[in-house]
Amino acid sequence: MALVRIVFAFVFFCAVVAGAGSFSVAAAAEDSGPPLKTPSTVEAAQKSFESARAHYVRGELDQAIQTLDEAIKLDPKFADAYALRGFALAWQGKFELAVAEFTKAIKLRKNDEAVAAYTKAAAMDPNPATAYFNLCATQYNIGNTGGALNACGKAIAVDPNKADAYFIKGSVLMAESTVTKDGKTLAPAGTVEALKKYLQLAPNGGHAADAKQMLDYLDGKPEADGDSQKLKSKAQ
Repeated sequence: MALVRIVFAFVFFCAVVAGAGSFSVAAAAEDSGPPLKTPSTVEAAQKSFESARAHYVRGELDQAIQTLDEAIKLDPKFADAYALRGFALAWQGKFELAVAEFTKAIKLRKNDEAVAAYTKAAAMDPNPATAYFNLCATQYNIGNTGGALNACGKAIAVDPNKADAYFIKGSVLMAESTVTKDGKTLAPAGTVEALKKYLQLAPNGGHAADAKQMLDYLDGKPEADGDSQKLKSKAQ
């Protein structure tokens, strides 16, 4: 709602976690299609962008958006233009439209830039649970476990019913488990609680099977060889 109000915003372009692999963020946007640009159109797009940025700084949001429309028409792969248009729309309170712009931009930006954008978006949204979750998912996808845990914690604090945030938290903690000399797996504090909370909130969710397998593994229950090997790899 709110952040399918202001973000995911820079929605990260991936599918729902498969075997706790990559994780999807809030929503996906349609591709802009192959860019038809030449050096002259790129230069013109940059000039339009600079003009739009000047309008944005002065608080002339309608003019900024209109000029950004021109820049994007000239260069459909202009990530900064989508991003700025998203922030302009967000300041107008048009959060759902802003999400679509952020989504397109995230596909064109580097991960570190995306994380910075998500962070700013979360700070702007009056109900940032989805923004924080999207930041959590992005950090998880790029392997920044510390950042993922921090963002998931914030998402959960804002919305204790954010099921997927618990799954990511449990998965990250599971990966930090250690194995004793006698072969027993010791998961960090909070791992079991996070996975059980996910199952409580989403018993038939897309990651329910993975959550159950991880819990069974921690409980020492036998698994099929393939599943057991998969879980061991997550714990390493």
